[in-house]
Amino acid sequence: MPRFQMPREFYIVKGARKVTHKHSDAVAYIYTDKRGRPCAQVFYGKKAKPVAHHWFPTEGERETSVARLFAARQQRGTMMAEHKAERSQAHQLTAGQVLVASWGYDQTNIDYYEVTRIVGARTIEVRKIAAELMNLGDMIGDCLPMAGHYIGEPMIKRANADGRVTIDRMRRARVWEGKANHWTAYA
Repeated sequence: MPRFQMPREFYIVKGARKVTHKHSDAVAYIYTDKRGRPCAQVFYGKKAKPVAHHWFPTEGERETSVARLFAARQQRGTMMAEHKAERSQAHQLTAGQVLVASWGYDQTNIDYYEVTRIVGARTIEVRKIAAELMNLGDMIGDCLPMAGHYIGEPMIKRANADGRVTIDRMRRARVWEGKANHWTAYA
């Protein structure tokens, strides 16, 4: 059953003056309430409900608060644009590179993957590879990748510009630095 949502006009106080921000999608509606207090409602983007709806002791405090909310929205928009541009950049991975994923809750699991093929600017093919385990004690040790010793089938994955690859919900792989990785086990 679809949920009914009230339109933005429902929340806007009658007689409020609309103030828009030139550098973001933020909109403020300013008015004076029945008690004579300066008030403001601020909306972001297409949101129907206001992100802020307050009264202020003075008009100066209202202006400062609205300006702060506008600046926060502009900063968020700038940050999101930078993030989007960063994500659209091509990765620098090459075939034969080894990736490592460290994961686990009460133990540290280490998985290695080898880049077997570059599919596109942001897509690669990886295969899980075997690891050489060195026990250092009871349920603790180091491991090194064994390039070319494939365990799993090829997987097509997206690669970020910084070389990070999401393998699945639990594992995020990064470029292996050439040092042994530490693992732990729980009985």
